[in-house]
Amino acid sequence: MRLIRFLVYLLVFFINFSIYSKEQENYELLGVITSIRNQDIYTLEIKKNLSQNFLNDLKKKHLNLYSINSSNEITSCFLSLFLYQHNNKYYLHLVKIPCEHSVNLSDTIEMGDKVYLITKLKEEITETKSKTEETYIPKIIVHPIDKKIMIYVPEDYLLFGQGNDPEDSSYNPYYFNWNLETIPKINAFYIDKYEVTNKEFLTFCLQTNYSCPSFLKQIKKEDWDKPFIYATYKDVEAYAEWTKKEIPTEWEWELAAKGGFQEFLKKTQIFSKEIFPEFPSDPKHCNTKEKWINPQLMSVYQLKDENFRGIVGLCGNALEWTSSYFVPYLGNRFFLKEHKYLTGKFFRVLKGGAFFLPLEYAKTYKRILGGSPNFSGDPVGGFRLILRAK
Repeated sequence: MRLIRFLVYLLVFFINFSIYSKEQENYELLGVITSIRNQDIYTLEIKKNLSQNFLNDLKKKHLNLYSINSSNEITSCFLSLFLYQHNNKYYLHLVKIPCEHSVNLSDTIEMGDKVYLITKLKEEITETKSKTEETYIPKIIVHPIDKKIMIYVPEDYLLFGQGNDPEDSSYNPYYFNWNLETIPKINAFYIDKYEVTNKEFLTFCLQTNYSCPSFLKQIKKEDWDKPFIYATYKDVEAYAEWTKKEIPTEWEWELAAKGGFQEFLKKTQIFSKEIFPEFPSDPKHCNTKEKWINPQLMSVYQLKDENFRGIVGLCGNALEWTSSYFVPYLGNRFFLKEHKYLTGKFFRVLKGGAFFLPLEYAKTYKRILGGSPNFSGDPVGGFRLILRAK
């Protein structure tokens, strides 16, 4: 009897082991998380033996990677950024991305978490992409030149500006009486998740021999990740030319910040002025003048004002250049003296508010007078760029 019981246990063990092995063969351990940067950028120490072909893939491609729990359910999804070697070990920088194939998401990623290649899932995803190659659009990309994370903004119609204050430069006389002729259709594009930082602008200067402010080379390490807020419009044009990206128009910036018709009508089915937020994110998270006794610029990775798209820093912190000229909107004219004499295609629009300005200036529709590349006293600001979707 004991022998029969033993044989039954043995049979159950082998059945479970074969099922477990079958499940495990779909998962291939790549490495473990060894450092976390502001819950956004992760360093993975690679534990897998790397073939030369796989190394080449990691250097050239951005791979989809996953963490899984003990039940073989996906808990987090990552995109690989770049590979580097240190002390005879290979490391991979990762960024967390939305999961499309997850069943048990976790908001927490900790040191020591294991990250896997999922071979079966990878095949399924590849097959899905090949079948829908024309319509598949990645929601997050990493730009090949400046390595910045970029967020996809779908094509949409934009109800721009505001319709309550005729004396403000953002007044749109058709705001409450819009039609398809008065609302622009904005083509899809990618936009930088974060503003360009001091370190990133210095990298651009060093790689291109571009003349940058002398203080930038002596900047303290703790200020590397703060936005570069001393960019003239000429500086922004030069950086854009280097990356093959573009400066957003004020309408593209506004669409990225608050959304368009198609996105919100899917949720509400009814249009009202309240469907578009006044601020890109919760105002209590905006870095504006009211936040501090002594207003201060923050690192782009310390900000908590991520909007519904996942874009950070649109609400205060640094003013951002757009390519649009400071002219009245269609059907409007400027009333304020300081605006009347500044019209024409001379001055650009800045958006997004700043750490030294009141919260009012961080509203999505607010327009701030910028400068012109034709004047020696050109004002300065921060910036982020876009890449038009093909």
